Amino acid sequence: MRNVIFITLDSLRADHVSSFGYQRDTTPFIDSLSDDFTVFRDAYAQGPSTLSSFLASIGGIYSLAAGKRMFLPSFATPVQSVFKEAGYSTAAFHSNPFISSFMGFSRDFDEFFDSFGSDKGQWEGRTYSEKQLKSGGWGLKTRVRNGVKVALRRSRTLHYMAISMRDAVSPPRVPYVRGDDLNKRVLTHLDGVEEPFFLWVHYMDTHSPFRPEPQELKEFTGRSMSRGKMIKINRMLRKGHPGIDRYIPELIDLYDTKIRLNDGYLRSLIDGLKERGLYDDAVIAIASDHGEEFMEHGIAGHKKRFYDQIMHVPILLKNGGTSRDEIPAKSSTHLVGMIDVPWTLVNRAGLTPPPTLMGQDLLTPRDAVFCEVWEGQGWKAAVRTPRWKLHHHQDIGAKELYDLKNDPGEDDDLHGKRPQVQEVLEGVLSDHVDHVQQWALKRSLASLAGPDTKGP
Repeated sequence: MRNVIFITLDSLRADHVSSFGYQRDTTPFIDSLSDDFTVFRDAYAQGPSTLSSFLASIGGIYSLAAGKRMFLPSFATPVQSVFKEAGYSTAAFHSNPFISSFMGFSRDFDEFFDSFGSDKGQWEGRTYSEKQLKSGGWGLKTRVRNGVKVALRRSRTLHYMAISMRDAVSPPRVPYVRGDDLNKRVLTHLDGVEEPFFLWVHYMDTHSPFRPEPQELKEFTGRSMSRGKMIKINRMLRKGHPGIDRYIPELIDLYDTKIRLNDGYLRSLIDGLKERGLYDDAVIAIASDHGEEFMEHGIAGHKKRFYDQIMHVPILLKNGGTSRDEIPAKSSTHLVGMIDVPWTLVNRAGLTPPPTLMGQDLLTPRDAVFCEVWEGQGWKAAVRTPRWKLHHHQDIGAKELYDLKNDPGEDDDLHGKRPQVQEVLEGVLSDHVDHVQQWALKRSLASLAGPDTKGP
Protein backbone atom coordinates (compact mmCIF):
# COMPACT_ATOMS: atom_id res chain seq x y z
CA MET A 1 0.00 0.00 0.00
CA ARG A 2 1.20 3.49 -0.83
CA ASN A 3 2.00 6.11 1.78
CA VAL A 4 -0.25 9.16 1.49
CA ILE A 5 0.68 12.75 2.40
CA PHE A 6 -1.60 15.79 2.40
CA ILE A 7 0.13 19.18 2.77
CA THR A 8 -1.94 22.35 3.15
CA LEU A 9 -1.00 26.03 3.35
CA ASP A 10 -3.43 28.36 5.09
CA SER A 11 -4.81 31.39 3.21
CA LEU A 12 -2.77 30.93 0.02
CA ARG A 13 -4.79 32.42 -2.84
CA ALA A 14 -4.10 30.95 -6.25
CA ASP A 15 -3.31 34.20 -8.04
CA HIS A 16 -0.35 34.84 -5.71
CA VAL A 17 1.35 31.62 -6.84
CA SER A 18 3.97 32.65 -9.37
CA SER A 19 3.28 29.78 -11.83
CA PHE A 20 -0.38 30.86 -11.88
CA GLY A 21 0.69 34.16 -13.46
CA TYR A 22 1.67 36.25 -10.44
CA GLN A 23 4.34 38.84 -11.19
CA ARG A 24 6.45 38.00 -8.14
CA ASP A 25 8.56 34.89 -7.70
CA THR A 26 6.71 33.87 -4.56
CA THR A 27 6.70 30.10 -5.08
CA PRO A 28 9.79 28.85 -6.96
CA PHE A 29 9.69 25.47 -5.25
CA ILE A 30 5.97 24.87 -5.77
CA ASP A 31 6.49 25.84 -9.42
CA SER A 32 9.30 23.27 -9.75
CA LEU A 33 7.00 20.44 -8.68
CA SER A 34 5.16 20.40 -11.99
CA ASP A 35 7.53 17.68 -13.25
CA ASP A 36 6.14 15.27 -10.64
CA PHE A 37 2.71 16.74 -9.89
CA THR A 38 -0.42 17.56 -11.82
CA VAL A 39 -1.32 21.20 -11.16
CA PHE A 40 -5.06 21.89 -10.97
CA ARG A 41 -5.41 25.52 -12.00
CA ASP A 42 -9.19 25.82 -11.70
CA ALA A 43 -9.65 24.50 -8.15
CA TYR A 44 -11.94 25.98 -5.51
CA ALA A 45 -12.42 25.72 -1.77
CA GLN A 46 -15.78 24.57 -0.45
CA GLY A 47 -15.74 27.06 2.42
CA PRO A 48 -14.42 30.61 2.93
CA SER A 49 -12.81 29.79 6.29
CA THR A 50 -10.47 27.14 7.64
CA LEU A 51 -13.16 25.12 9.41
CA SER A 52 -15.71 25.19 6.59
CA SER A 53 -13.01 24.32 4.05
CA PHE A 54 -11.45 21.43 5.99
CA LEU A 55 -14.84 19.90 6.68
CA ALA A 56 -14.63 19.18 2.93
CA SER A 57 -10.94 18.45 2.36
CA ILE A 58 -10.42 16.33 5.50
CA GLY A 59 -13.97 15.47 6.55
CA GLY A 60 -15.14 14.74 3.01
CA ILE A 61 -18.43 16.61 3.53
CA TYR A 62 -19.88 19.97 2.62
CA SER A 63 -20.02 22.33 5.58
CA LEU A 64 -23.81 22.65 5.50
CA ALA A 65 -23.93 18.93 6.32
CA ALA A 66 -22.20 19.64 9.62
CA GLY A 67 -25.00 21.83 10.94
CA LYS A 68 -24.77 25.27 12.50
CA ARG A 69 -22.27 24.25 15.19
CA MET A 70 -19.68 23.56 12.47
CA PHE A 71 -17.85 20.75 14.25
CA LEU A 72 -16.76 17.63 12.38
CA PRO A 73 -19.90 15.51 12.94
CA SER A 74 -19.74 11.98 14.28
CA PHE A 75 -21.49 10.58 11.22
CA ALA A 76 -18.75 11.82 8.87
CA THR A 77 -15.89 9.53 7.86
CA PRO A 78 -12.86 11.81 7.61
CA VAL A 79 -10.09 10.71 5.30
CA GLN A 80 -7.79 9.61 8.14
CA SER A 81 -10.48 7.23 9.39
CA VAL A 82 -10.56 5.50 6.00
CA PHE A 83 -6.80 5.01 6.12
CA LYS A 84 -6.86 3.98 9.77
CA GLU A 85 -9.41 1.27 9.05
CA ALA A 86 -7.21 0.03 6.19
CA GLY A 87 -4.26 -0.47 8.55
CA TYR A 88 -2.39 2.79 8.04
CA SER A 89 -0.66 4.67 10.83
CA THR A 90 -1.99 8.24 10.90
CA ALA A 91 -0.53 11.55 12.04
CA ALA A 92 -1.30 15.26 11.74
CA PHE A 93 0.72 18.37 12.57
CA HIS A 94 -0.63 21.94 12.62
CA SER A 95 -1.36 24.90 14.90
CA ASN A 96 -4.80 26.14 13.87
CA PRO A 97 -7.48 26.11 16.62
CA PHE A 98 -10.32 25.72 14.13
CA ILE A 99 -9.13 22.26 13.08
CA SER A 100 -8.09 21.17 16.56
CA SER A 101 -9.13 18.19 18.64
CA PHE A 102 -11.88 20.39 20.11
CA MET A 103 -13.44 20.64 16.66
CA GLY A 104 -13.33 16.86 16.19
CA PHE A 105 -10.40 16.69 13.77
CA SER A 106 -8.17 14.46 15.91
CA ARG A 107 -10.43 11.46 15.37
CA ASP A 108 -8.51 8.34 14.27
CA PHE A 109 -5.12 10.07 14.24
CA ASP A 110 -2.50 8.05 16.12
CA GLU A 111 -0.49 11.24 16.61
CA PHE A 112 -2.15 14.65 16.50
CA PHE A 113 -0.21 17.84 17.22
CA ASP A 114 -2.33 21.00 17.25
CA SER A 115 -0.19 23.16 19.59
CA PHE A 116 -2.77 23.13 22.36
CA GLY A 117 -0.24 21.70 24.81
CA SER A 118 2.26 23.46 27.03
CA ASP A 119 4.74 24.25 24.24
CA LYS A 120 6.49 27.60 24.53
CA GLY A 121 5.03 30.23 22.28
CA GLN A 122 1.55 28.75 22.13
CA TRP A 123 -1.09 31.29 21.30
CA GLU A 124 -3.02 32.50 24.32
CA GLY A 125 -6.12 32.65 22.15
CA ARG A 126 -5.99 28.88 21.74
CA THR A 127 -6.00 28.42 25.48
CA TYR A 128 -9.01 30.70 25.76
CA SER A 129 -10.76 28.86 22.93
CA GLU A 130 -10.20 25.61 24.78
CA LYS A 131 -11.59 27.04 28.02
CA GLN A 132 -14.61 28.45 26.24
CA LEU A 133 -15.38 25.15 24.61
CA LYS A 134 -15.09 23.35 27.93
CA SER A 135 -16.81 25.82 30.23
CA GLY A 136 -18.70 28.15 27.93
CA GLY A 137 -17.21 31.32 29.42
CA TRP A 138 -14.12 33.38 30.23
CA GLY A 139 -11.88 32.93 33.27
CA LEU A 140 -11.12 35.52 35.96
CA LYS A 141 -7.73 36.36 34.47
CA THR A 142 -9.31 37.28 31.15
CA ARG A 143 -12.06 39.35 32.75
CA VAL A 144 -9.47 41.34 34.74
CA ARG A 145 -7.38 41.86 31.61
CA ASN A 146 -10.42 43.07 29.67
CA GLY A 147 -11.36 45.40 32.53
CA VAL A 148 -7.92 47.01 32.36
CA LYS A 149 -8.29 47.40 28.58
CA VAL A 150 -11.64 49.13 29.02
CA ALA A 151 -10.16 51.49 31.56
CA LEU A 152 -7.23 52.33 29.29
CA ARG A 153 -9.52 52.95 26.33
CA ARG A 154 -11.20 55.76 28.23
CA SER A 155 -7.99 57.64 27.51
CA ARG A 156 -6.86 56.98 23.96
CA THR A 157 -3.46 58.48 24.68
CA LEU A 158 -2.85 56.21 27.67
CA HIS A 159 -4.14 53.22 25.73
CA TYR A 160 -1.71 53.64 22.85
CA MET A 161 1.13 54.48 25.20
CA ALA A 162 0.48 51.21 27.03
CA ILE A 163 0.37 49.23 23.78
CA SER A 164 3.58 50.84 22.52
CA MET A 165 5.40 50.12 25.77
CA ARG A 166 4.18 46.51 25.82
CA ASP A 167 5.16 45.86 22.19
CA ALA A 168 8.58 47.49 22.64
CA VAL A 169 9.39 45.36 25.68
CA SER A 170 7.76 42.11 24.47
CA PRO A 171 6.56 42.07 20.85
CA PRO A 172 3.40 39.98 20.39
CA ARG A 173 4.13 36.40 19.48
CA VAL A 174 2.99 35.07 16.14
CA PRO A 175 -0.07 32.96 16.99
CA TYR A 176 1.06 29.77 15.33
CA VAL A 177 4.00 27.39 15.07
CA ARG A 178 6.40 28.52 12.33
CA GLY A 179 6.94 26.19 9.41
CA ASP A 180 10.56 25.40 10.25
CA ASP A 181 9.58 24.34 13.77
CA LEU A 182 6.63 22.34 12.44
CA ASN A 183 8.97 20.56 10.01
CA LYS A 184 11.18 19.44 12.89
CA ARG A 185 8.23 17.73 14.53
CA VAL A 186 7.10 16.14 11.28
CA LEU A 187 10.53 14.84 10.30
CA THR A 188 11.17 13.49 13.80
CA HIS A 189 7.89 11.61 13.50
CA LEU A 190 8.87 10.26 10.09
CA ASP A 191 12.16 8.91 11.44
CA GLY A 192 10.19 6.28 13.33
CA VAL A 193 6.99 6.11 11.30
CA GLU A 194 5.25 2.81 10.72
CA GLU A 195 4.36 2.22 7.07
CA PRO A 196 2.00 2.51 5.34
CA PHE A 197 1.10 5.90 6.76
CA PHE A 198 -1.20 8.84 6.18
CA LEU A 199 0.30 12.21 7.10
CA TRP A 200 -1.39 15.62 7.14
CA VAL A 201 0.73 18.76 7.57
CA HIS A 202 -0.89 22.19 7.70
CA TYR A 203 1.28 25.32 7.58
CA MET A 204 0.03 28.58 9.10
CA ASP A 205 2.79 30.91 7.87
CA THR A 206 0.66 32.36 5.07
CA HIS A 207 -2.12 33.24 7.54
CA SER A 208 -2.34 36.60 9.26
CA PRO A 209 -0.68 38.12 11.17
CA PHE A 210 1.83 38.57 8.37
CA ARG A 211 4.98 39.34 10.32
CA PRO A 212 8.19 38.20 8.66
CA GLU A 213 11.48 39.38 10.07
CA PRO A 214 12.33 42.86 8.73
CA GLN A 215 15.39 41.44 6.96
CA GLU A 216 13.28 38.73 5.29
CA LEU A 217 10.89 41.38 4.01
CA LYS A 218 13.71 43.55 2.69
CA GLU A 219 15.46 40.64 0.97
CA PHE A 220 12.32 39.61 -0.89
CA THR A 221 10.57 42.92 -1.65
CA GLY A 222 13.24 45.57 -1.12
CA ARG A 223 10.90 47.29 1.37
CA SER A 224 12.14 48.35 4.80
CA MET A 225 9.61 48.17 7.61
CA SER A 226 9.95 48.20 11.37
CA ARG A 227 8.44 45.52 13.57
CA GLY A 228 6.28 48.22 15.13
CA LYS A 229 4.72 49.12 11.78
CA MET A 230 4.14 45.43 10.99
CA ILE A 231 2.33 45.05 14.31
CA LYS A 232 0.24 48.16 13.61
CA ILE A 233 -0.80 47.02 10.12
CA ASN A 234 -1.67 43.52 11.27
CA ARG A 235 -3.64 44.87 14.22
CA MET A 236 -5.65 47.05 11.84
CA LEU A 237 -6.24 44.02 9.61
CA ARG A 238 -7.43 41.90 12.53
CA LYS A 239 -9.81 44.56 13.78
CA GLY A 240 -11.15 45.48 10.34
CA HIS A 241 -9.99 49.07 10.81
CA PRO A 242 -11.30 51.27 7.97
CA GLY A 243 -7.86 52.81 7.56
CA ILE A 244 -6.32 49.51 6.45
CA ASP A 245 -6.95 50.47 2.81
CA ARG A 246 -4.03 52.93 3.07
CA TYR A 247 -1.65 50.06 3.83
CA ILE A 248 -2.67 47.50 1.20
CA PRO A 249 0.67 47.67 -0.72
CA GLU A 250 2.56 47.10 2.53
CA LEU A 251 0.16 44.33 3.55
CA ILE A 252 0.62 42.54 0.23
CA ASP A 253 4.40 42.81 0.60
CA LEU A 254 4.15 41.16 4.01
CA TYR A 255 1.82 38.46 2.67
CA ASP A 256 4.01 37.69 -0.35
CA THR A 257 7.10 37.47 1.83
CA LYS A 258 5.36 34.92 4.03
CA ILE A 259 4.38 32.93 0.94
CA ARG A 260 8.02 32.86 -0.17
CA LEU A 261 9.09 31.72 3.29
CA ASN A 262 6.44 29.00 3.37
CA ASP A 263 7.59 27.86 -0.06
CA GLY A 264 11.00 27.30 1.51
CA TYR A 265 9.52 25.33 4.41
CA LEU A 266 7.70 23.14 1.90
CA ARG A 267 10.97 22.54 0.07
CA SER A 268 12.62 21.46 3.31
CA LEU A 269 9.80 19.02 4.05
CA ILE A 270 9.93 17.45 0.57
CA ASP A 271 13.73 17.22 0.83
CA GLY A 272 13.24 15.43 4.16
CA LEU A 273 10.88 12.94 2.51
CA LYS A 274 13.43 12.27 -0.24
CA GLU A 275 16.27 11.79 2.25
CA ARG A 276 14.20 9.15 4.04
CA GLY A 277 13.19 7.37 0.85
CA LEU A 278 9.54 8.34 1.38
CA TYR A 279 8.96 10.55 -1.65
CA ASP A 280 9.02 8.56 -4.88
CA ASP A 281 6.28 6.03 -4.14
CA ALA A 282 4.06 8.31 -2.06
CA VAL A 283 0.74 9.81 -3.12
CA ILE A 284 1.05 13.51 -2.25
CA ALA A 285 -1.44 16.37 -2.49
CA ILE A 286 -0.58 20.01 -1.82
CA ALA A 287 -3.32 22.63 -1.52
CA SER A 288 -4.63 25.71 0.27
CA ASP A 289 -7.79 25.93 2.37
CA HIS A 290 -8.91 29.37 1.11
CA GLY A 291 -7.50 32.68 -0.08
CA GLU A 292 -7.31 36.23 1.21
CA GLU A 293 -8.85 39.53 0.15
CA PHE A 294 -6.95 42.81 -0.10
CA MET A 295 -9.80 45.31 -0.49
CA GLU A 296 -10.81 44.08 -3.96
CA HIS A 297 -14.38 44.14 -2.64
CA GLY A 298 -14.06 46.51 0.29
CA ILE A 299 -12.65 44.10 2.89
CA ALA A 300 -9.17 42.81 3.78
CA GLY A 301 -8.78 39.32 5.23
CA HIS A 302 -11.04 36.32 4.74
CA LYS A 303 -14.63 36.71 5.80
CA LYS A 304 -17.70 34.67 4.89
CA ARG A 305 -17.66 35.71 1.24
CA PHE A 306 -17.30 33.84 -2.04
CA TYR A 307 -15.27 35.98 -4.39
CA ASP A 308 -12.48 34.17 -6.23
CA GLN A 309 -9.86 35.89 -4.09
CA ILE A 310 -11.23 33.61 -1.33
CA MET A 311 -12.42 30.55 -3.28
CA HIS A 312 -9.68 30.03 -5.89
CA VAL A 313 -6.90 27.86 -4.49
CA PRO A 314 -4.04 25.79 -5.90
CA ILE A 315 -4.19 21.99 -5.80
CA LEU A 316 -1.25 19.79 -6.82
CA LEU A 317 -1.37 15.98 -6.96
CA LYS A 318 1.47 13.47 -7.25
CA ASN A 319 0.61 9.90 -8.11
CA GLY A 320 2.51 7.23 -6.17
CA GLY A 321 5.28 5.43 -8.03
CA THR A 322 7.53 6.53 -10.86
CA SER A 323 4.87 6.25 -13.57
CA ARG A 324 2.46 9.03 -14.52
CA ASP A 325 0.19 6.65 -16.44
CA GLU A 326 -2.82 7.35 -14.21
CA ILE A 327 -2.25 11.11 -14.11
CA PRO A 328 -0.66 11.95 -17.47
CA ALA A 329 -1.27 15.69 -17.60
CA LYS A 330 1.05 18.15 -15.88
CA SER A 331 -1.62 20.82 -15.83
CA SER A 332 -5.40 20.67 -15.61
CA THR A 333 -7.82 23.50 -16.25
CA HIS A 334 -11.13 21.77 -15.54
CA LEU A 335 -13.24 22.65 -12.50
CA VAL A 336 -12.44 20.72 -9.31
CA GLY A 337 -13.09 21.25 -5.62
CA MET A 338 -11.17 20.66 -2.41
CA ILE A 339 -13.87 18.16 -1.48
CA ASP A 340 -12.43 15.93 -4.22
CA VAL A 341 -9.05 15.64 -2.51
CA PRO A 342 -9.91 13.00 0.15
CA TRP A 343 -11.76 10.83 -2.38
CA THR A 344 -8.80 11.02 -4.75
CA LEU A 345 -6.19 10.28 -2.06
CA VAL A 346 -8.07 7.17 -0.97
CA ASN A 347 -8.50 6.02 -4.56
CA ARG A 348 -4.85 6.65 -5.50
CA ALA A 349 -3.76 4.61 -2.48
CA GLY A 350 -5.56 1.63 -3.98
CA LEU A 351 -8.50 1.71 -1.57
CA THR A 352 -12.21 2.03 -2.28
CA PRO A 353 -13.59 5.46 -1.29
CA PRO A 354 -16.61 4.98 1.01
CA PRO A 355 -19.96 6.62 0.17
CA THR A 356 -19.46 8.91 3.18
CA LEU A 357 -16.90 10.90 1.13
CA MET A 358 -18.99 13.34 -0.90
CA GLY A 359 -16.31 14.16 -3.48
CA GLN A 360 -15.13 12.52 -6.68
CA ASP A 361 -11.87 11.94 -8.55
CA LEU A 362 -9.92 15.13 -9.21
CA LEU A 363 -9.47 13.96 -12.80
CA THR A 364 -13.22 14.03 -13.38
CA PRO A 365 -14.34 17.50 -14.50
CA ARG A 366 -17.17 19.16 -12.60
CA ASP A 367 -19.90 21.22 -14.20
CA ALA A 368 -20.04 23.39 -11.08
CA VAL A 369 -18.42 23.80 -7.67
CA PHE A 370 -20.02 25.02 -4.47
CA CYS A 371 -18.80 27.10 -1.55
CA GLU A 372 -20.90 27.44 1.59
CA VAL A 373 -21.06 28.32 5.26
CA TRP A 374 -23.63 28.92 7.98
CA GLU A 375 -24.22 32.52 9.05
CA GLY A 376 -26.87 33.85 11.38
CA GLN A 377 -30.01 31.76 11.19
CA GLY A 378 -29.39 30.59 7.64
CA TRP A 379 -26.78 29.65 5.11
CA LYS A 380 -24.62 31.55 2.66
CA ALA A 381 -23.53 29.73 -0.48
CA ALA A 382 -22.24 30.18 -4.00
CA VAL A 383 -22.32 28.08 -7.13
CA ARG A 384 -19.58 28.58 -9.71
CA THR A 385 -19.50 27.27 -13.26
CA PRO A 386 -16.70 27.94 -15.75
CA ARG A 387 -18.51 31.15 -16.77
CA TRP A 388 -21.02 32.14 -14.07
CA LYS A 389 -21.15 32.58 -10.33
CA LEU A 390 -24.16 33.13 -8.09
CA HIS A 391 -23.83 34.23 -4.45
CA HIS A 392 -26.86 33.70 -2.20
CA HIS A 393 -27.30 34.73 1.45
CA GLN A 394 -30.42 32.90 2.58
CA ASP A 395 -30.82 34.72 5.89
CA ILE A 396 -31.30 38.15 4.31
CA GLY A 397 -32.19 37.12 0.75
CA ALA A 398 -29.22 38.91 -0.82
CA LYS A 399 -27.94 37.63 -4.17
CA GLU A 400 -25.12 38.52 -6.56
CA LEU A 401 -24.53 37.25 -10.10
CA TYR A 402 -21.31 37.56 -12.10
CA ASP A 403 -20.27 36.76 -15.66
CA LEU A 404 -16.74 35.49 -15.00
CA LYS A 405 -15.85 35.37 -18.70
CA ASN A 406 -16.34 39.12 -19.12
CA ASP A 407 -15.90 40.15 -15.48
CA PRO A 408 -13.31 37.88 -13.81
CA GLY A 409 -12.86 40.37 -10.97
CA GLU A 410 -16.56 40.11 -9.99
CA ASP A 411 -17.04 43.86 -10.12
CA ASP A 412 -20.28 44.12 -12.13
CA ASP A 413 -23.20 42.51 -10.28
CA LEU A 414 -25.77 41.25 -12.80
CA HIS A 415 -28.38 40.23 -10.24
CA GLY A 416 -31.78 40.78 -11.85
CA LYS A 417 -30.22 41.59 -15.25
CA ARG A 418 -29.82 38.03 -16.55
CA PRO A 419 -33.00 36.37 -15.25
CA GLN A 420 -32.71 33.12 -17.24
CA VAL A 421 -29.13 32.48 -16.12
CA GLN A 422 -29.99 33.40 -12.56
CA GLU A 423 -33.02 31.11 -12.49
CA VAL A 424 -30.94 28.14 -13.61
CA LEU A 425 -28.17 28.81 -11.09
CA GLU A 426 -30.66 29.37 -8.27
CA GLY A 427 -32.19 25.99 -9.08
CA VAL A 428 -28.78 24.28 -9.13
CA LEU A 429 -27.80 25.85 -5.82
CA SER A 430 -31.14 25.04 -4.21
CA ASP A 431 -30.91 21.41 -5.33
CA HIS A 432 -27.37 21.19 -3.95
CA VAL A 433 -28.34 22.60 -0.55
CA ASP A 434 -31.34 20.27 -0.33
CA HIS A 435 -29.20 17.28 -1.30
CA VAL A 436 -26.52 18.08 1.29
CA GLN A 437 -29.02 18.60 4.09
CA GLN A 438 -31.00 15.45 3.23
CA TRP A 439 -27.77 13.47 2.98
CA ALA A 440 -26.69 14.72 6.40
CA LEU A 441 -30.07 13.89 7.91
CA LYS A 442 -29.93 10.32 6.57
CA ARG A 443 -26.36 9.87 7.78
CA SER A 444 -27.19 11.27 11.20
CA LEU A 445 -30.18 8.96 11.60
CA ALA A 446 -28.21 5.99 10.28
CA SER A 447 -25.47 6.61 12.82
CA LEU A 448 -28.02 6.06 15.60
CA ALA A 449 -28.45 2.47 14.42
CA GLY A 450 -24.94 1.61 15.59
CA PRO A 451 -21.25 1.96 14.74
CA ASP A 452 -21.39 -0.65 11.99
CA THR A 453 -23.84 1.30 9.86
CA LYS A 454 -22.17 2.23 6.56
CA GLY A 455 -25.09 3.25 4.38
CA PRO A 456 -25.15 6.63 2.58
